[in-house]
Amino acid sequence: MSPLGKRMEVELFTTMSRVIGEITTHHIHVRDELNDTRVSILVFQKIEVAALNDLQSPRISSRDAWLEKDEILLAVPYHIKGTTSMLTQRAIQSRLGKGEHRILLDLPPFRVGGNFYFAGKLRVEDALRRDRVPFGALTNAKVTFLPDPAVSFFVDEVAFNCDRVKMLCADYKVR
Repeated sequence: MSPLGKRMEVELFTTMSRVIGEITTHHIHVRDELNDTRVSILVFQKIEVAALNDLQSPRISSRDAWLEKDEILLAVPYHIKGTTSMLTQRAIQSRLGKGEHRILLDLPPFRVGGNFYFAGKLRVEDALRRDRVPFGALTNAKVTFLPDPAVSFFVDEVAFNCDRVKMLCADYKVR
């Protein structure tokens, strides 16, 4: 591994754009990189940007670019390599059926439904406040683009910007 770290492919969404690229990091998960508060930007090598509001507009590509972390709404990891204590804890809790809550988030222009894990007997809202990290994560998630609900996709895991959540529904049911 280089002294700068290893390259990681990521797919990010802002309010206006879909960003696909590579970052160099010492972390094993994009969420860990986003939660590293020592740096406020992500630096990309190889990037492609597409507008969300105009699918006919040309894509932009570049060898080098940066993006402010607080502008990121969602981040989808392409590969999760290795393991962390958090991932191990989630796997154990999932097998035991503990700490799993189905939540729905509004992060305009997206709506995201998925599983949120935390330990303890807290309400989901209190667990998000307790952990107080910039980005949380949902597993087995469905992401819907609200301006065109026909545009939706499923992901194994998605990181979300906690400060940009406009609505949270815990343990919801679709009727």
